[in-house]
Amino acid sequence: MTKEQEAIERLNRFKTIKVLYGNTFAMTTEQLRILQEDIETVLNMLKEKDRQINSKNGTINALQCALKERIEERDRKDDIVTKQNKIIDLMAERIEWLCKNFGILLDEEHDENFTQEDIKQYFERKSEE
Repeated sequence: MTKEQEAIERLNRFKTIKVLYGNTFAMTTEQLRILQEDIETVLNMLKEKDRQINSKNGTINALQCALKERIEERDRKDDIVTKQNKIIDLMAERIEWLCKNFGILLDEEHDENFTQEDIKQYFERKSEE
């Protein structure tokens, strides 16, 4: 049994004795000294636990801040992707209109009935070459 466990055990016994005998329980000077040491031991344990908790809270706060920054960064990138997709859609719409009104074929694979999706796929393939 550790020193801390022994201190807690003695404090529990003291509490039981105090309940059983009330204020009529008299303690010797040595018993009072041991009780005071036990209380100090338990208080030191609590202070150490507080330090550990505060340290962990600091870590949690740092992780929360880092997570918030990553979420904001992801949201900014999502906004950029959304805007780029809208631009691509508008460009595909415009290319389709120009090609169909001026009789231009997209490529050898497509006839005059190509769609905006065909235009997007055409440029995706070209970008991968």
